[in-house]
Amino acid sequence: MNMNIKKSILVSVAALGMFAAAALVNANQASAKTYAKVTSNQKLGGDANSRNVTFTGKNALYTKAGTLKGARRVASTSTLRSFANSNSSKQNFRAYRVATTNRGSVYYKVVAFDQTVRGWIYGGKSTASFNGGVDQFDTFKIGQVNDTMKGLYKIANVGTANDDKTVTYKAPSWTQYKIGRQITDSTPYKDTTFRIDQIGIRTREGDQWVHITNTDATNTNANGWILYSGLTQAQEPIADNVVKINFVNSAGNLIKSANYTVAGAAKGTTLGQLIGNAGGNVWNLPPQRITDIQNIASINLAGTGYTLANGVLTNDQKTTLAQTKTGSEVNITVQKISTNQAFPDMTFNTKADKGLDYTGVTSSGDDLSAAHAVVSSSKYSGLTFNDLKGRTLSLITGDYGTTVSPSTIVNALTQTGLNDFYVVYKPSLGGSSALVNTSANINLDSQDQIWHYTSPQLSGNPTAGQSNMNVNYNIQKKQVKGTHTNVTPSQWASIFNSIN
Repeated sequence: MNMNIKKSILVSVAALGMFAAAALVNANQASAKTYAKVTSNQKLGGDANSRNVTFTGKNALYTKAGTLKGARRVASTSTLRSFANSNSSKQNFRAYRVATTNRGSVYYKVVAFDQTVRGWIYGGKSTASFNGGVDQFDTFKIGQVNDTMKGLYKIANVGTANDDKTVTYKAPSWTQYKIGRQITDSTPYKDTTFRIDQIGIRTREGDQWVHITNTDATNTNANGWILYSGLTQAQEPIADNVVKINFVNSAGNLIKSANYTVAGAAKGTTLGQLIGNAGGNVWNLPPQRITDIQNIASINLAGTGYTLANGVLTNDQKTTLAQTKTGSEVNITVQKISTNQAFPDMTFNTKADKGLDYTGVTSSGDDLSAAHAVVSSSKYSGLTFNDLKGRTLSLITGDYGTTVSPSTIVNALTQTGLNDFYVVYKPSLGGSSALVNTSANINLDSQDQIWHYTSPQLSGNPTAGQSNMNVNYNIQKKQVKGTHTNVTPSQWASIFNSIN
């Protein structure tokens, strides 16, 4: 029995030895963990702008390629996401080296523009483009200089402050790596005028930067980028033979400026003449200059939402302009174009109850509206008079109590074709008017008449909000000759004109 016990102990000890040996083998295998090795590490070249990057948040930033032995984390994925979403261009990054490992992985070394963060990040499996934890980033977006920025400017507050709006920069702040100020003190340029030749937006801040150039081409040291808000508009020199006309709103705010040139005029020449009459001396602006300046206003105010009152110069404005001298400027007040319909209704006197040979002004009453007559004109054919009347009213705009000019009303009539149109009178239709009220093809014979309405004349109260404006027409009637089949409204004019 004792011998068996000894034998059992010996077997147990042997078994334990075997387990210990196995454990030692496993431990040696664990300590032999393999790491990636760098097979290539190169400086990145090419356009620096193409190497501005941001983070995707998929991978962290390390002191070396993350799979290399001894790599330590510099910034977590959440930190990198916060950089990617930052509204400060200081957290733009530049990639400047690329490494490849024996496992085919690509890593980029990047640095923050303010140099506070630097490290390596996984960039995918190809050096052809950024992937993995890094992506290409446009730090600044170039725009287009618009007409309102084409004047002269000065730096609003000169000095040495490095605040983006006191001195100029070689590139908008923090949009390029290690590119800083153009000048460090703008004091010598306090009276210098500049023009804007480039414009853009910083991607992260969304602020507007402009590139300015000195109007004195012999002194370009300060030419550079600055916040648009750091500039103030400067007075543009006015030529000796020019009057600068500033179109301003009722509050005196500038809407648009334009130059009126007087060929051959010396500086100080008035646009008008002082003329004596029984009531005393008055300033007179020549008709051609009135026309010229009204045309200048029309062209320059297009798209601004403003116009001359009723599209023309007022008598007071003519007097002011007549006294204005070349080499100076003058303010002309303009009014905001209303979007309100001026008249709730207008009376269109279209009644034509006199004989066939009658040619003259229509009588009071709107037979065309009552009959829902179809109209044919160079603008529209086949619409009813009521349809076109409604369209005309919508085109005549003006705020309540303002005076609507006759030209505004006539322009609206012209746009809808109600300044020159045709209708057909067909006795066979019966009824009190017997006017054709369909756009379908019809047959015409010698019993029928075509009426031509032209030359609308206006009467009544042109004040917006009133309903007693009248439109009166000249009318000519012709009896149809022969038979015409399947006639469309667009053919009425040609048939009318063929009748002697």
